[in-house]
Amino acid sequence: MYLAHDVDVSEYEEYEEDGFKDVLQRRLLDSENSSKRFAMRCYVIRPGGHTAEDVHPHEHGVYMMEGTATLNLSKKEIELEPGDVVHISSYEPHQFRNNSSSNAKFLCVRNYSV
Repeated sequence: MYLAHDVDVSEYEEYEEDGFKDVLQRRLLDSENSSKRFAMRCYVIRPGGHTAEDVHPHEHGVYMMEGTATLNLSKKEIELEPGDVVHISSYEPHQFRNNSSSNAKFLCVRNYSV
């Protein structure tokens, strides 16, 4: 067993990869601390920020926790609000954007590619 806790956003790490702007990350469960088959992470996108346009072999389950975000999913725009849950399939193009004036926070669970 491994117990993780969410923390204040001020303790999140900057997500510094190409294509990301004003995104913070908190790793809750992954292969570095407990899980060998999936990862659970919490992301915060600051106002005006976005994730990279991404396509990859693993699936995502996303739970919107706070604020709002626009999800570009296979060339469709979906407005996400707290309580929304979305499944992103393998190789489905996607990007999250925060066009609001407050932080957007979501939980992301992903499988490890086989």
